Amino acid sequence: MTHLLAIDDSPCQQLILANQLAGSGFTLLTADSLSAAKSQLRRYPVKLILIELLLLTDNGFQLATRLRHLGHYPLVLMSARKLAADQHWCRARGFRQLLQRPLSSDQLVQSLHQLLKEATDA
Repeated sequence: MTHLLAIDDSPCQQLILANQLAGSGFTLLTADSLSAAKSQLRRYPVKLILIELLLLTDNGFQLATRLRHLGHYPLVLMSARKLAADQHWCRARGFRQLLQRPLSSDQLVQSLHQLLKEATDA
């Protein structure tokens, strides 16, 4: 099983993501804060981190900066916003991709497989 970590402070969004990934071969770990993410990263061999752009106490860009000090994980930004600037900032801040919600389960799983393949090939 491939472990993914989703950092989102919305239990509803965590549940939606878990349901979308059910049966996909991925094991979804969740965290609602940086400290919870650190705990998951110490316990599991995470291959990719999904980060929500808009969190109550942080934003995804700030969180990514702090996570980079913990290891080399492919980072994917998730957002429901449709701003062109987000795409630019996503790349400038080192994210592999911006996944804009809503996504179908198939789109999500296919994107994650492709991102993991690219990360392995790099």
